[in-house]
Amino acid sequence: MKYLITILMLSLFSLSTQGSEEKRITVATLEFSPYVSAKLPNNGWAWEIVEEAFSRQGYQAKLRIMPWARAVEMTKDGQVDALYLANKNPERETWAVFSEPVGEELSVAFKHVEKDIRIHSLSDLTFYSVIGLRGSHVVDKIRKAGVEISGVANIQQGIQMLFYQRADLFVADHYVTNYMLDHEFPQSYKSTIEFLDTPLDVNQLHLAISRKIPNHLNLVKLFNAGLEEITADGTYQRILEKHGFE
Repeated sequence: MKYLITILMLSLFSLSTQGSEEKRITVATLEFSPYVSAKLPNNGWAWEIVEEAFSRQGYQAKLRIMPWARAVEMTKDGQVDALYLANKNPERETWAVFSEPVGEELSVAFKHVEKDIRIHSLSDLTFYSVIGLRGSHVVDKIRKAGVEISGVANIQQGIQMLFYQRADLFVADHYVTNYMLDHEFPQSYKSTIEFLDTPLDVNQLHLAISRKIPNHLNLVKLFNAGLEEITADGTYQRILEKHGFE
């Protein structure tokens, strides 16, 4: 009898553990202040949105911050469940399903103040040495336009290369790059690097769940439901305000 009770308890424990594991989702993204960062309270407002949306659906979201290109490849391979702050395009839709948008990204070109550069379209980039975030949508877009562009591992590296004039232009998210210049670099960087007004890419940001994950369609539905719920009840806006955004 004791033997049967022990077996039953172990079986129940095993089922409980499996259920717990099924309620976790691992999400990869890059260091992307002020959206997501290990240096920010609760890892940033955008991460808190993911946590809360999944929590409403009974899931615990786990954050993994890494270089963007690595995050893309790990999501493709199913080594992580999802890629966050991703732009949607046809190539990515072959290996991921995309949520409703959680924000927007505006990409512009940054330059050294001593360089006299003006651009009006992607084709104008042809005349300069250009760098961008490796694996990003805007880099793919620029290459498809026939412009040569080199990849960097992260935004910090791009800023450094501009400061030391190792490239003419760095194409990156307008808001994130300016935030990093304001908060993570000496004033000398802020006064040396400026952006050009011409928008080079405007895209919505999504959670992209790997098609290698067996329940990927259900997960994206659950996330969308959670996102809709926290938007409707005002939680989304309260999270923004808590992090200093209107």
